[in-house]
Amino acid sequence: MTQNAWNTDQLNANGEVLIGSGTGRPTATTLTGGTNCTIVNGANTSQITYSGSSSGDMVLTHSASASNSAELTFTGLSSTYFCYMVVVDNYVPAVDNNRLYFQTSTDNGSSYDSGSSDYYYRGWESEGGTVGALDGEFDKSNITGSGTYQPGNATNESGSAISFFWNPSASDYLRVTNFNAQIDDTGALALLSIHSGRIQATAVNAFRMFCSGGNITTAEVRVYGMVAS
Repeated sequence: MTQNAWNTDQLNANGEVLIGSGTGRPTATTLTGGTNCTIVNGANTSQITYSGSSSGDMVLTHSASASNSAELTFTGLSSTYFCYMVVVDNYVPAVDNNRLYFQTSTDNGSSYDSGSSDYYYRGWESEGGTVGALDGEFDKSNITGSGTYQPGNATNESGSAISFFWNPSASDYLRVTNFNAQIDDTGALALLSIHSGRIQATAVNAFRMFCSGGNITTAEVRVYGMVAS
């Protein structure tokens, strides 16, 4: 409350606040919105919302926590964002030696692309200084894990990853870049760099994550959109 706010008869509309200084009577000023700021005046309250939608801003668009889940789905990808950053932490498969995959959708999750030539992935894996090439599959694409270094589910075995889904709303091949680290099924640290994507020139508006076999015991997933304009 501003000084001498009790000594005024100026407030007569929703959305007004009292602004004053010194010992004089404060004056009423109406709240108005501005860039990225929306103000909704109710009967007794004013709600102020900041959208954070300037070009290049990063906005949390989705979040999910797996708990013995068959899959995690993320729908509503849009051209508002030129890139989505997907952060995965504490991935543990219910069944040992099972990777985390993704599949995309062009109908907002009603179905997911699973054709034998829909995807590709290639990359590099490293454990203890040994570097090798990743294998590839074509009906789904890899986020974490490889043919050599599989995710484990014993105590202290888990994986984390950051994946970038580049411009999924474009009618072009979807490009995905994955960087991840995991304590594999032997208890050793494995580092992987995976370049993958969907090789059909169609806009993507949803994706799902799932294990190659069994459920996802745990995984914390956050999806951030990078504002296009």
